[in-house]
Amino acid sequence: MLKVIIKYPGEPVGSEAEIADDLKVMQTIVGGYIEVVAINDDDMLICNDAGKLVGLRHNFNTPRDEIVGPVIVVGTHGDAFDDVSLSLGAWEELLREWGN
Repeated sequence: MLKVIIKYPGEPVGSEAEIADDLKVMQTIVGGYIEVVAINDDDMLICNDAGKLVGLRHNFNTPRDEIVGPVIVVGTHGDAFDDVSLSLGAWEELLREWGN
């Protein structure tokens, strides 16, 4: 099991959750094939690879891109996913820094 943060469009911050470290589970949450986007040295966003093309709702902006659809915030350990290192409060602060 992975400790993650899941944020859906329309939610101000999202919520902490535990999910299986399983591709199909992640695809179900984001609604399709996944895309992984680094946000710092220890954490990544998992989002829908075709979210913009299929018209998923705006979720938030990063300094580089608009993120649409549901998002999983997950930690990394080498090439593997791991528990998210950000607390919910630190994630909220990061969203504010990005102008959300």
